[in-house]
Amino acid sequence: MIPIDSTSRSEPPDADDAESTLSAETFIGTGSESTESDRDSKTVVGLTTESDTPGVSVVIGQNVGKYEIRSQLGSGGMGAVYLAFDPLIEREVALKVLSGDLSSSPTALQRFLGEARAIGRLNHPNVVSIYDIDQWNGQYYLVMELLSGGSIADRVGDAGRLPWDEACRMIAQAASGLAAAHESGMIHRDIKPENLMLTKDGLVKVVDFGLSKLLDASNHPHSAVTKAGQILGTPQYMSPEQFEAEEIDARTDIYSLGATLFRLLTARFPYHDCRSIVQVMTAHMTKPPPIPTEFAPSTPAECDRIVAKAMAKNPADRYQTCTQLVTDLEALLNGMPAATTVSGSNSEIVDRPLKTVLIVEPSKLQGLMLRNVFEQVCPRATQVVPDIEAGRKAVMQSVPDLLITSMQLPDGRGIDFLHELCQQPQFRHSTFVLNSNDSTIEDLAAIGQVASLVLAPKKVRPDEILSVVHATGPSIMTTGPLTVPIDPLSVRLQIVLDSGRIPDTLADLIRDLNLLDVDVRMSSQELTASDSPPDLILQLRRSDSPDSGAGIAACIAKSAKLAPVVATVQVDHGKLLLRAIQRQGVVAICQRELTAQRLVCLFQACRS
Repeated sequence: MIPIDSTSRSEPPDADDAESTLSAETFIGTGSESTESDRDSKTVVGLTTESDTPGVSVVIGQNVGKYEIRSQLGSGGMGAVYLAFDPLIEREVALKVLSGDLSSSPTALQRFLGEARAIGRLNHPNVVSIYDIDQWNGQYYLVMELLSGGSIADRVGDAGRLPWDEACRMIAQAASGLAAAHESGMIHRDIKPENLMLTKDGLVKVVDFGLSKLLDASNHPHSAVTKAGQILGTPQYMSPEQFEAEEIDARTDIYSLGATLFRLLTARFPYHDCRSIVQVMTAHMTKPPPIPTEFAPSTPAECDRIVAKAMAKNPADRYQTCTQLVTDLEALLNGMPAATTVSGSNSEIVDRPLKTVLIVEPSKLQGLMLRNVFEQVCPRATQVVPDIEAGRKAVMQSVPDLLITSMQLPDGRGIDFLHELCQQPQFRHSTFVLNSNDSTIEDLAAIGQVASLVLAPKKVRPDEILSVVHATGPSIMTTGPLTVPIDPLSVRLQIVLDSGRIPDTLADLIRDLNLLDVDVRMSSQELTASDSPPDLILQLRRSDSPDSGAGIAACIAKSAKLAPVVATVQVDHGKLLLRAIQRQGVVAICQRELTAQRLVCLFQACRS
């Protein structure tokens, strides 16, 4: 299968014939517990895969540009899709030729080219790749990657309802791709199982971006979708605001993702028992969201909450971003309760036990050393793979709490792999460790934002890495020596101020933990080794100080030899944000709120 034009329309029905065309049998099917494919729903928007498309005449065996046409894969009102071969790169591709009607519409072409260029720039693993755009015989064509795993609709059609964890993982991947698209200003408008395709390895790719906007831009009477009786999208998955022809935004795609998740969990459409298009429209606008566990009792109850929030009638009550949806799905998949609030600040990421570790390391000896240490806290969930490709397959199956990679790998650089993962919202809760002698903390800071980024030279012991991971969170150890409670009478804290006095919030933490041995000094005072060195140094910085992760990490270097652990804390209107930690040459940058529990973890990390 390839991403055929499942949102395309053939000649639309006249307004007077719209209701009869969208009969109950054609629109929904019959069984109440049906596992039939979503293919029936394509009839609603006029997709055809058996007839030629008006205005497109491509002969099998001829060339379109440099591409050799091998077979037709599908067609619709917007164009036809072919299996083609690129002789220069020697790979098969999907080639979509726009119909002559659309190619002759300046407005449609402008939007088409703009959308295609934007998608091409995304370069996201969960969005179909666009390789080329060109003209042939006066018609535009688009060359895309060939997706051979079929669509999610095919999976449901063949297997019925999917295992809940597989369904949630698929929707999380789709939401990750949509999050990147939304950040680029694109809204899909027609999310449904047919538009979520699979690679041969099972990776989800979102296809057919912006096609509804393209159709809307066409002035041709056989292509316009604003005529009376026409539906923009696929009704089973459409948001209330789409039915009401209101202005839409990214939350429309979130509603459709929720409806798609319900379909995967139950093999039913969200309002499956509706027998006419009017009933379906009314249900989406007025009825409560469907409940997955009513039809799939083995599904976790958390899925009910996620579907209900994604499909809230009022957009303000939904997830406001796809990243928020990904966060809740990943929390469910990892067996953790979802965070009650999600924002762009990593300081609001909740702590949770370290459960899964992925090590990408070509050296068998180094991989074994790392594995031996981390298996002490993750005995059944520590995996070692030798290269980036194996790492991609591993994270596709499950997002790890902690990922450790070397810089030099057989098929690329570890830092590039981390940068690739940082673009995906589902890794927001992960900790990334770059195990390298040749990199700087500035290199690491440039890759993006996750919960914590750690630079560990090859020479350090793996248990030093473990201590820093525990100190920064959000993945903390629940077994081993790091979990032993601290004795407030035996630990010594040194606080270094850049100005002013100790913030009240920090003073409260000190009182809450009953810390007695606390030394306070100004940064202007020279720090020297003493007979009673502190266990932990907290360097406080004002919110108006330079706050790049690399700059903050660099400022702790001068204190690194004076205490087992040195941490930089930024003070912003009384709120304490942990920004960097260093222990025995291992440096981490993060943005976590300094709470009593986090301060305890810092003291626990001081232990040898």
